[in-house]
Amino acid sequence: MLNEWEIELACIDDGGRLGLLTEEFHGWLFTQMQLQSNELADKWHQSSIKPFRIHLREVIPYGHTVHHGDRIRVSLTGLTEEAGEWLPGLLEASKEVRLGRVMFVSTETKVVRSSSFESLVKGAFGAARHRPWQFRFVTPTVIRSDGKNILFPDPEKVFSSLSRRFYELSSVELPTLHADWNRWIDIHRYQLQTSSIKFSTHHLLGFTGYVQYRFHQRMPNYEQALFHLLSDFASYCGIGYKTAMGMGAATTNEVTRSAE
Repeated sequence: MLNEWEIELACIDDGGRLGLLTEEFHGWLFTQMQLQSNELADKWHQSSIKPFRIHLREVIPYGHTVHHGDRIRVSLTGLTEEAGEWLPGLLEASKEVRLGRVMFVSTETKVVRSSSFESLVKGAFGAARHRPWQFRFVTPTVIRSDGKNILFPDPEKVFSSLSRRFYELSSVELPTLHADWNRWIDIHRYQLQTSSIKFSTHHLLGFTGYVQYRFHQRMPNYEQALFHLLSDFASYCGIGYKTAMGMGAATTNEVTRSAE
């Protein structure tokens, strides 16, 4: 299953300064996992592709000061059956959540959307869709390739990254998850900017904004369906590096004729 939860947290301290909230929530989540199962926490920690994604509903910069009663909302997406089984138990209402030096309490946890790999496959392979697709990069995004940080959503880099993530996380078997993406997909238009995200020990540069991908009409049907499958999947799993710490959040949608 693919489940996205929204967790509302209320500050119960007199106040304090936060670090990077998504990094601190990531740390709290692993601490809770260790209390439940050291073996599972180690497995997830060592995995290069994490079975969950974290991002914020609103931008909260590094060093932001919170006060008693302030509320923040965190989005957490489970990307495997195992994550779907374990994560809800860590998000119980009224549980105290320490983020850095500031104590919060969870006031509400709700599922905001859910799907499954089978449903994504059925939707992608069951309907012909020929319009361009828009990817909106909501939080700073960087794609790691050959030891380098790529600051542009090149089709080959984006869809190859998504293919690897789908292969690692999904139990659905497909004939192939590979295609010659730069042969079949063009960038129709884009509007991007770079921005820096501050972690506790370093800064990382990423890009935000949007890009519209358009595929060639001669693109084989299977590759077209694969393109749509990975585009739908991207909105759940995120794109690129450190998606479990708030980077790479993306929304995707088919572009209407008036928006082309």
